Amino acid sequence: MAGAGRGGGLGGAGAGDPAGAGAGAAAGPVPAGTAQDAGGGPWRLDAAGDGTLGGVRRVPAPEAAGPLGPGQVRVAVRAAGLNFRDALITLGVYPGAAVIGSEGAGVVTGTGPA
Repeated sequence: MAGAGRGGGLGGAGAGDPAGAGAGAAAGPVPAGTAQDAGGGPWRLDAAGDGTLGGVRRVPAPEAAGPLGPGQVRVAVRAAGLNFRDALITLGVYPGAAVIGSEGAGVVTGTGPA
């Protein structure tokens, strides 16, 4: 599932906005784990690059507010999780490029063209 969105979400894990929150995997151009920050713009979690688990930070993800592409869905996230893969990414030992936050559950609020 690819995701894009606005709403509660991965950083706050739970309180979602029914208008849409992002979650998903790397199948689409929008990073997983996007949500709406207090300033009104979408955001996602990212590793700060310092190689520590405390280095997870919130970064802007303006691409998440864009239109959905073919095969993409927008999800209002109700629950999210970080797993061992996310810990490896944060510690800087995961092979290759990857984004944090590919697990989530919620309500589909929009779909891209078929």
